[in-house]
Amino acid sequence: MLAYYVANVNIESAYQARLPEGHDKDTAFPGSVLTDTFQMNEDRDWVEESLLAGNSERIDRQRDLPIEVIVGNPPYSVGQGATDYPRLDDKIRTTYVEHSQATLKNSLYDSYIRAIRWASDRIKKQGIVAFITNAGWLDGNTTAGLRKCFSDEFSAIYVFDLRGNQRMSGDLRLQQGGVIFDAIGGSGGSRAPIAITLLVKTPGHTGPAEIHYHDIGDYLSTREKLDRIADFGSYRAMPWQPIQPNKYHDWLNQRSEDFYTLKALYGEDRAIFKDRFSSVCSSRDAWVYNGSINSLIKNVKKHISFYENEVNRLSLGIDSFRSNKERENYVRNNIRKDPTQGKWTRGLYQFVARKYYEPFSRERVLKAQYRPFFSQWIYSSNLLNEITGRTPFVFPSPEHNNRVIQVTGTGASIPFSCLISERIPDREAISKGQCHPLYHYEPFDPGKHLGLLDDLEVVGGYVKRDAITDEALADFQAYYGDDTITKEGIFYYVYGVLHSPAYRQKYAANLKRDGARVPYTPDFHAFRQAGEKLAELHIGYESVEPYPLGEDSDKLNLDPDEYYYIKKMRFDGKRGEQDFSVIVVNEHLRLTGIPEKAHEYVVNGKSALGWILDRFQYTKDKDSGIVNDPNEWSDDPRHIVDLIKKVVTVSVETVGIVNSLPAIEA
Repeated sequence: MLAYYVANVNIESAYQARLPEGHDKDTAFPGSVLTDTFQMNEDRDWVEESLLAGNSERIDRQRDLPIEVIVGNPPYSVGQGATDYPRLDDKIRTTYVEHSQATLKNSLYDSYIRAIRWASDRIKKQGIVAFITNAGWLDGNTTAGLRKCFSDEFSAIYVFDLRGNQRMSGDLRLQQGGVIFDAIGGSGGSRAPIAITLLVKTPGHTGPAEIHYHDIGDYLSTREKLDRIADFGSYRAMPWQPIQPNKYHDWLNQRSEDFYTLKALYGEDRAIFKDRFSSVCSSRDAWVYNGSINSLIKNVKKHISFYENEVNRLSLGIDSFRSNKERENYVRNNIRKDPTQGKWTRGLYQFVARKYYEPFSRERVLKAQYRPFFSQWIYSSNLLNEITGRTPFVFPSPEHNNRVIQVTGTGASIPFSCLISERIPDREAISKGQCHPLYHYEPFDPGKHLGLLDDLEVVGGYVKRDAITDEALADFQAYYGDDTITKEGIFYYVYGVLHSPAYRQKYAANLKRDGARVPYTPDFHAFRQAGEKLAELHIGYESVEPYPLGEDSDKLNLDPDEYYYIKKMRFDGKRGEQDFSVIVVNEHLRLTGIPEKAHEYVVNGKSALGWILDRFQYTKDKDSGIVNDPNEWSDDPRHIVDLIKKVVTVSVETVGIVNSLPAIEA
């Protein structure tokens, strides 16, 4: 109500100030409507007449007006997506959703998209919609249907891309430049990319819309962006770039159509892998990950004890309800929440409601690849990990050896990347990662497997199976006319091809939107051998020969524990003027002589060295108070300094192998 009255006062004051002398200065503005805009075309308005006399009449009058210009910055609220607008959402379903190519389409009902759909329909046969919104729709796979409908429904489209995506890292984030909407006080603000969009509908227009695009540019500050917007003044003064969409309705970063003729890694007939999984998502990393095995066990036991106490305390109340939903609601409303004792999530509420017990087991403590070249101990359990996926069938226990290639998942904000591991990969070790294993395991079943023991490999109560398909093996052997090709060879061939700069450059847009595929290259064994070398480097990074970096210090007489102690390492110099050849380990120790080539190896959005500096630091979780101190992870005080040197070796040798890969096409 306050916003309604303030708007009226502003409109009336501006109007009255412009009236010449002698005119009535007390004219009330009759056009304001207090409403939920999206509700206006539903069965009834949500504002009762008793709250604001005449409001319904003004709504009806506005509905009948032939509005032809709609301008705005639609308000965005994630929670607003829960409101039900049957007519509006049905129109979205039969347009934007129907033509979307994504599996998950719930984001097409957020308030930005609803505003666009509502406005597009409201101007009817002619008019202009001018909105400033999140720019994610420009390049998203989910919003392909929206882009198609724009092209079908309008005659001309103008998009001014203001960039500003703060959810990227490294140089990619710097390229995006400053945010457009800053928060009050000058900090925070919108982290999303922003675009100004003009949608023009002209009577008599036939064919698809003419699409005009302008990118504001790289590395611009917020002030520089605002100055450019002001300098243009009008869309007529802008240097527009025409866009011709492809058949997938891509506007920017258009996909290569031959990509879909390549060999699918997973999910199609004759694909390379039988299995794919997303790995672990704990939703309580501070509790189930730690570099110190003793700290991890202590934290996990504490959390399990807290959980079991709550199950016992609520047991009688749980039994008083019949349905699972009622039990879970009871648990949510009565659970004792103490972040220093544990973290509650949806999965854990459900376990409490089922009175599920899972006692601590030392066998569930495994090594995990938490981030690139950063391993920690994980407690791998159904109870304390929100999502485990197929991880238990790929890494059942420490004695079940395996290797997985984890690739960037669709929708990630960073360029395609991949990394091999013989440890459980966290889901974000590679952004939104999808893992393709060399083997998978199934529990040994005497009734099912006893008659087949001669053909089976049984390890620790599990049957070991190849994850590479028989069909893929036959296809590769037939294509190359080479019966010596093995399933393991295909596994490393894939890893080699996925590192090819030519492959990544040609198919960058495809890899952002779709699962990875690989071509048949002119030289299978060259890529296989490269993949094997890369695998040994990336898996064995902790045991390679350290690179001969200099150690520059002014305090050589310190105790080793103090001499090598770290809190947070960094590259030398100030931001924007950094010397990437030097790492400041602490206030008295610097590592020097890092070659430029070491920074060329980028994995999951930043250099391998960048991940070491980012992750090897003292942290204290603000909610639980749990400490993760890398100084305690080894009895050798030099272990972090030596690891840096080893990762430099890995980076330099990786770049050498990658740059020597042959062509992917004949």
